[in-house]
Amino acid sequence: VILGNATSGSIIITLPSPTLCYDSVGFGSIVYNISKIDSSANTVTIAPYASETIAGDTSFTLAYQNEVLTLVTNGVNWYLRD
Repeated sequence: VILGNATSGSIIITLPSPTLCYDSVGFGSIVYNISKIDSSANTVTIAPYASETIAGDTSFTLAYQNEVLTLVTNGVNWYLRD
């Protein structure tokens, strides 16, 4: 769980390499829950480690308090998890 507090200004959270977060033998992924915890107008942007994508996009932005993004990987890219 990563709690993003953007009260003092917008922040960027960079994900680790997906290859380090995926078990290709057991087909398991580390799950990241990232949340914007403040009510400011500032944003919390989630960026991939390098050229990977997040659900097909180059980044993902949380703009509202208590907005949560849950991510898993296949070892190559990041995907949204309900």
